[in-house]
Amino acid sequence: MGKIRICGRRLRTWPLVLLLVAAAAGAVAPSLSGVVQGELPLAIGQAISVGEPIIRTPVDSWFSSVSDDNTGFSAAAQVNTGDYYIFTVPIGNNSKNDLVAELTLQVPTGLSVAVQEKPGSYVRNVTSAGPLTWRFHVKAQATLGTEAVHPALLVAIETLEEKLNVLKGLTIQEDFDLMMVDIKTGLWALGAQLDWFGLTDLLMMAEEVMVQALELEAMTPGAPETLDKIDDMLLILATMKAELPPGISGIDILVKVADNVVGYGSITGYIKQVAK
Repeated sequence: MGKIRICGRRLRTWPLVLLLVAAAAGAVAPSLSGVVQGELPLAIGQAISVGEPIIRTPVDSWFSSVSDDNTGFSAAAQVNTGDYYIFTVPIGNNSKNDLVAELTLQVPTGLSVAVQEKPGSYVRNVTSAGPLTWRFHVKAQATLGTEAVHPALLVAIETLEEKLNVLKGLTIQEDFDLMMVDIKTGLWALGAQLDWFGLTDLLMMAEEVMVQALELEAMTPGAPETLDKIDDMLLILATMKAELPPGISGIDILVKVADNVVGYGSITGYIKQVAK
């Protein structure tokens, strides 16, 4: 029997009732009603496995489960018309060789999906292999556990660090100003992600120090105090990296809700090892 998580609590059950209802009174919405019973198809003795799906964007409520042998999963979110959400499926490979895996999804009418690899993940080269089926490479000994840090955020922060270090060596005012605009844009791009992980205060500190650096440079180009402010920004970015949450290696599934459905949309899937 599988395990299901409802609002953070794990219950011992596998059947999951699916339902999509109309968003407006009298509307005829795409719907799927039924019960997912038993274990999903599996490949005996395979080295590829999946972990319990993890929601990545805010939703009203979230249900997730994984089969006992870690080859099947189910993920359901309360959805509203026109919404989208993203969840991650951790992927593991307990062999010593890189392998090819095939993922097949069951998606109710009213939802559309896209599958992509996570930046920095052990999963590579996600390609379509048919309707609601994708194939990808999984690096040897990839685990269902977490990586050291969230890989996409780490890359973004390290890119800003590199630009700040370049900025310290610039002597032409126009070059300095252009680089600062580039860094400011990079900080803004981090905003939503850092807010999701509760690191907005560090972002605000970095933006404040950046404004101070610009003011100092405008008054006295090349002033030592400007370099001090850049060092302060580098220290803030280093703190961001230290406080980043763990990142999951796997695939991201992006779900789009049609304009005339609300309710609970459930996606089930299974994974198997295939020949290269």
